[in-house]
Amino acid sequence: MTNNKSILWDDSTLQHDEAVVEALVEKIVVGDQTHKKKCVDKIMATIKTKAWQRNYPQRIFVFNILYSLDVHIIEISFSFHAQVVDALYFTISRDLKARNKRFDDKFNFVFEHIYGRKPTRTTSDALRILRNNVMHTGSINGIPPVIKTEDKRRLSYVCRKYKLGKSNRGATALAAEFDYLINDLVIRVLGLEWDDLSRNGRPPSWSVYFNRAKKLRS
Repeated sequence: MTNNKSILWDDSTLQHDEAVVEALVEKIVVGDQTHKKKCVDKIMATIKTKAWQRNYPQRIFVFNILYSLDVHIIEISFSFHAQVVDALYFTISRDLKARNKRFDDKFNFVFEHIYGRKPTRTTSDALRILRNNVMHTGSINGIPPVIKTEDKRRLSYVCRKYKLGKSNRGATALAAEFDYLINDLVIRVLGLEWDDLSRNGRPPSWSVYFNRAKKLRS
């Protein structure tokens, strides 16, 4: 008898898993339906392997991404993507004692694990500030005096460095770049590679925000 039990979630089926994967591919991967079907098939083949299941025993991050795709409020979308970083950090590192580890350290770890290099430190620090703003105040920009003066200064510096505009608009722009990156990161965790995503254009991990080798042109 064929095992039809879900890999991604308890009390479900492989058909449901495939529907979830199809929804992710439809929203994240650029290409015609033939290309997208190949991507779905590749992901399903990947997650069925014992190696993938061993590497990713906790799979809640798949649903964090799924639920974020139809959200158009930046704070809610960002919170889903921040939870992906937390979930992947503990899944990959198995570091169950690191409850007090800073968000930027977890982000750096996950980024390096997937892309093979460290991201820009000033950007990951700014993402930590945005994450704290959202989790503690519900606003991507923070609410004075909850946001620390030093954090506000650091965030302003990053917005100037990347020419994102004033802090409020810049924070939203950086959060959108983070969301785009995490979508790309998760679809790679599920088994897609550079060639599968070539039609998406420049990978977000190569952008100036995350690539320490890149410099802005004036």
